[in-house]
Amino acid sequence: MSIQPLPGDVIAQIKSSAVITSLNGVIDGLLRNSLDAGATKINISIDYSRGNCSVEDNGLGIPPACFREDGGLGKPYYTSRYPPHPDFHGRYGQFLASLAALSLLSISSHHHEHRSHNSTTIHNSRIVARNTPALPEERVLAFPSGTRVTVRNLFGSMPVRVKQRATQVERLGTAKSLDQLIHIIVSILFSWPNEVTLSVRDAVSRRTVTLRTSGITNQLQDRRNSANELVLRASSLFTQASLTEEQDSKSWVPVGASVPGVSVSGCFCLVPVATRRVQFMSLGIRPLSNENDSNILYEEVNRVFANSGFGIIEEAALNEGQPRRKERFTLKELKPRKGIDRWPMFFLRITMAGQECSLNADDFLDERHQDLSIITDLLQVIAYEFLKKHQFRPKSVNAFDRLKSSRGSSAESGNLQSQQEAYTLGLKGKLKQPSHRRGLSIPVYVVVMREVGIHA
Repeated sequence: MSIQPLPGDVIAQIKSSAVITSLNGVIDGLLRNSLDAGATKINISIDYSRGNCSVEDNGLGIPPACFREDGGLGKPYYTSRYPPHPDFHGRYGQFLASLAALSLLSISSHHHEHRSHNSTTIHNSRIVARNTPALPEERVLAFPSGTRVTVRNLFGSMPVRVKQRATQVERLGTAKSLDQLIHIIVSILFSWPNEVTLSVRDAVSRRTVTLRTSGITNQLQDRRNSANELVLRASSLFTQASLTEEQDSKSWVPVGASVPGVSVSGCFCLVPVATRRVQFMSLGIRPLSNENDSNILYEEVNRVFANSGFGIIEEAALNEGQPRRKERFTLKELKPRKGIDRWPMFFLRITMAGQECSLNADDFLDERHQDLSIITDLLQVIAYEFLKKHQFRPKSVNAFDRLKSSRGSSAESGNLQSQQEAYTLGLKGKLKQPSHRRGLSIPVYVVVMREVGIHA
């Protein structure tokens, strides 16, 4: 039998299955599309047992011309977000085309500048229906403008994936999958600067989760307000998502560090927890995953915390059989040890001037990337200074020296002189020298590495 080329639809499915690997991944991509469209209200429904989901938003909507036969909606490598911009998730125009190759995909939209509602339905990359204007039952009526995307029978044309989907739901139920989805959504919302109200409903368990975030001020314009808003977002969002028990916002401390071209900002919680699932990072607005605890950036932060008194409980080392004493312990009997609650909660956002558009997570975490070592050092500095400030006795780190040497070498070529300065941002928003008095209430601790002089 001679070798034959695969049909086009099969090729499309193979390529698409590498882009889309799960129903949660579909929600991830659709949510990012909604945010890019300026949505502030998003309703999500998901049915893991059938491979179905729906995302409806109040964004700007899709122009009617995109629904026509010569439009680019659902076609590979067609996008409204080119060239890439650091304020948007969209880049290459692969997601919707991949989704259309793996499911029965329906898209309905009402653009904010047009009166008509329009819709299209695609199955295995083939147009099944195109309605311009849309039929009455296809209209988007929940909001004045916006888009509704409905996915049915994801991987339905791939029997192995269908069987895998059914087995997973039968073995694990839907609760774990929904918890994983909530974690994904939180990671996206954390780094998104605008106000959003989002609702997620599991069609099987009928469990509903509502998440609300407020907008964040541009850090360059108002550092103090941006830091305070980030603290409120962290304490509120973690509680809404049931990732942790309700925490007083005073237990969250904004932090930041920067060198020319690279900055890190975010917040740590003073209260340790028993899991590393309440840790988030992003590169600009793009979340950085720590799946299987394999991300080197998370490892660096956790290593500094592990080598400190954070999460240590002081208790008496009692020999078995001895009566329990309530007082008069010797120092030898007081043996410190890490408790079950030993991990920090945090959100850290990495900003790289002029590079966020051209980077993806894989490139960024490549050990050969020129800025990776600088960023890991900045993360160490932030963690160390936070622990030191709050009397958690961290072991010293070499990051300060490495940052000085790396910036010092660049200073020689550019005739620049680098200097490290650490500040605390006081209650009135004025920069002050750091104070080390125990019990002093200072809401923001900022570490700044910056160029301070230019010499001819």
